[in-house]
Amino acid sequence: MKFHERAEIHIGRPVAAVYAFLSDPQNRRLYDPALREVRQSSEGPVQVGMRIGEVRSMLGQTREMVTEVIAVDPLRMISYRTLPEDPFVAYGSYFFAASQTGTRLTLDFTLAPSGLRQLIVPIMQGKLRRDIAQGLQNIKSVLESEAAGYP
Repeated sequence: MKFHERAEIHIGRPVAAVYAFLSDPQNRRLYDPALREVRQSSEGPVQVGMRIGEVRSMLGQTREMVTEVIAVDPLRMISYRTLPEDPFVAYGSYFFAASQTGTRLTLDFTLAPSGLRQLIVPIMQGKLRRDIAQGLQNIKSVLESEAAGYP
């Protein structure tokens, strides 16, 4: 069984600022409270093939996972996936669109665990939806704060 969610939020900042923020993997710690550590396979902003290691708290346990950047279209889209051997196969894409007063940020996320892990999808759906909505709200809050420091 798969989980799929597409959620969007309006951020009162220009696309360039939102994209710059989300293209720096180190910024994930600013909006994801479950994230404990972030490591990049290469320096700088995201690029296709970059691997990002994360240590996070999930369901009361600490879990390490690696995501890989699979597509980048500057100022338009960034896509990630977990590595194929990860038992919690996940894909996510951020889409950036200009609006009259800022940016419409859309997250498209799919979780497709393998084997018996599929059985927990119905149990996790509500929490995943809340986490996605909260993550987008956290991104908005950080970027709209006066201390954001992004152009």
